[in-house]
Amino acid sequence: MPCVCRTCMQHFPVLGIADPPRSKSAIHKAYRTAAKLWHPDRYENNPRKRLEAEEQFKLLQIAYRELCDHFDNPQRRYVQREYRAKDINDVYAAERFSGATPPPTIFFGDAHHCYSIAHFPEGAEKVILDSALGGAESPVGFVNMSGALDEQGMPARYILLTNHRLFIRDSSELVHVLWYADLGEIAYIDRHAERKQRLSYRLFGWLLDKERRFTLKVDRRDGSNFYALKDTPDDRVKKVIYNFLQQMRAKSQL
Repeated sequence: MPCVCRTCMQHFPVLGIADPPRSKSAIHKAYRTAAKLWHPDRYENNPRKRLEAEEQFKLLQIAYRELCDHFDNPQRRYVQREYRAKDINDVYAAERFSGATPPPTIFFGDAHHCYSIAHFPEGAEKVILDSALGGAESPVGFVNMSGALDEQGMPARYILLTNHRLFIRDSSELVHVLWYADLGEIAYIDRHAERKQRLSYRLFGWLLDKERRFTLKVDRRDGSNFYALKDTPDDRVKKVIYNFLQQMRAKSQL
């Protein structure tokens, strides 16, 4: 599992890695490519260039060692921040690094209990802090699926979207987590599509249409099912999440 702590994010550009690597073999490959380019022996006839290569080669070795170590043991350090900042760019300013892409955005419109980063309520902030996000990982959107808050002021059921992961806490009180690099098929399924040809639907379709009709189904890259959102949240919110996950999957698999 890739690590996205501040240290790793600073090491990625050293090895020429644009996004969190999906495997240790990707780190090995990036290191071999960079090591060939900066090996001091290539510049034995150019003393000035050799000194530069020696320094760069040392940085490569440090980056390679720490990325491999953190891949096996991901760091989960986080910095407590004010997520209700008026200017979203201020939230990310301290975490930008050379070559970083702009943070993703999500917009829920006027959907109830759905928030983007500039409008997180206190309960969402508590969930985010408890999630112990990595140093370079920031929240993007939050959906309160339970409405009410518990004794600690936190929602019992929620969806948290960050720039690297998807968190879902359901009625079982388990938190399901999926990295975007591990996203597989994402489907927005009309549950009533097959019923429309039946006589019962022709007679009572007006009643069925009052129900939530769509399921958001999310699979892992290996084809196994990660989670399926059925009754909650609303269909239009599922559609927003569907589009966002499609965007993040495409970005992570470039």
